[in-house]
Amino acid sequence: MKSNSTLSKLHFHSNKPVAIEKDFRSIVHPSNCTNKGTRSTIVTGCFLAALILSGCRSYKEYYTQERNLYNGTVFLKNGKKGKGRIGFPNAESSTVLFQAARSRRQIKTEDIRRLELYHPSAPDKVRTVQYMPIKYFWSKNKKLWVVREATGKYVSAYIGASGYKINSKGTLLLGSPSQQMINANGIVTTIPPSFPVYMIKKGEEKLSQVGLVEGKIINESGNFRGVVSRYLKDDPQLTEYIRKARWGYEHVEDIVKAYVPNRSPRQKLNLPPIPPLSNKLMTDDFTKDLILYLESAISPGHSSTIAIGIRYSCYRNILLGGSVGYASVKYGFEDMSGYFNGEYQITPDTKYPLMFKRESSATFNFYGGLQLPMDLHSFYLIPSASFNLGAYGGSKYSAFYLGPLIMSDIGFKLAYGSSLLVGLGFGYMSPLVGNATRLEGTFPGYNQYAPFNAMFLRIGYKY
Repeated sequence: MKSNSTLSKLHFHSNKPVAIEKDFRSIVHPSNCTNKGTRSTIVTGCFLAALILSGCRSYKEYYTQERNLYNGTVFLKNGKKGKGRIGFPNAESSTVLFQAARSRRQIKTEDIRRLELYHPSAPDKVRTVQYMPIKYFWSKNKKLWVVREATGKYVSAYIGASGYKINSKGTLLLGSPSQQMINANGIVTTIPPSFPVYMIKKGEEKLSQVGLVEGKIINESGNFRGVVSRYLKDDPQLTEYIRKARWGYEHVEDIVKAYVPNRSPRQKLNLPPIPPLSNKLMTDDFTKDLILYLESAISPGHSSTIAIGIRYSCYRNILLGGSVGYASVKYGFEDMSGYFNGEYQITPDTKYPLMFKRESSATFNFYGGLQLPMDLHSFYLIPSASFNLGAYGGSKYSAFYLGPLIMSDIGFKLAYGSSLLVGLGFGYMSPLVGNATRLEGTFPGYNQYAPFNAMFLRIGYKY
């Protein structure tokens, strides 16, 4: 019998067996943990440490995949293929467990072109899994195992997760699933709070991420539309349709099949017409989309604030938002220095001079209200009314406040469905709770210690 250190043979559907990889047991076998030719103890120790770490990783992958075996076919880069029980690899698995007849082997990830896996109870729901490079700004050689979700003539879409499983109904489980949806090809997919979606055009070598969808990030559908529109910008008819129809990930298969690069005007989209809005003046272009903005609040002669924030429309006419920033606060207090210096004595009628100081403070603001987003063809007009709750906090000054805010935003339409918004408004805020100095320091004719009643200027951007 051959020793465990020799190359084992994996029989595929071809006339000759193909050498794939060492038997997994030989990787962690104690006989491989010695090096008789080493000349120093340090070299031997380094060799053993590297071998142990490599063996631990291989054992972890083996153990994980052994509990996650499915029927399927492995396709190798040399053109060979084999059917058997295959372990579903995690995102960064370096080997794939293959079981055929009575033998189990680990195949190097780099030798595999693709896997086609399915649960024995759902043989019609086959998942195609590939090890593919991802386009990142910070890494040039990052590769992950991803699952193909939809394929078109010129572009394909994939989904990714840290790990994968398939249940008896053929449902694909990604990571730690928390909800379910029907994916593009009609197979029920259970997904975690968020997972990446990738696309790759014909002729490209790396996947491009086009969004995090179907999770708890509130603008995922809007972000998906924006990124996909940029990625498929060489088909402007399709990208305009995606934005107007407000398509999200649930239409990913329709998108990849409809995409035609450099489409001529004669090539019409074979897609259903978009239903017209009941109210043509109102628009849903901001529904479930995030707006990032820079805000400044000015109370002339008193205080000023600058903050960054987000604004979100959960429905067409309902908005929510919040901001955090910096405030230069002007506040008043009684100057009692004359009393302590003996310049005058305190009496029931004594009025101390009113002094003012400025202090830097952090500011927080949260609001919710109603809006009327209108599409006036060349630009948007969005009047809104909201109720604000906020706070200022500093070493000598702190206060809570609430009150109404009236705003009006004008939105300028940009490419790929983006918008630049400029807004102007007025807020009438009342202090709720402040420290003792603030409450005692409220004098006739001066009852503002922050920009409670202020003009607001906002500049926002919708991706």
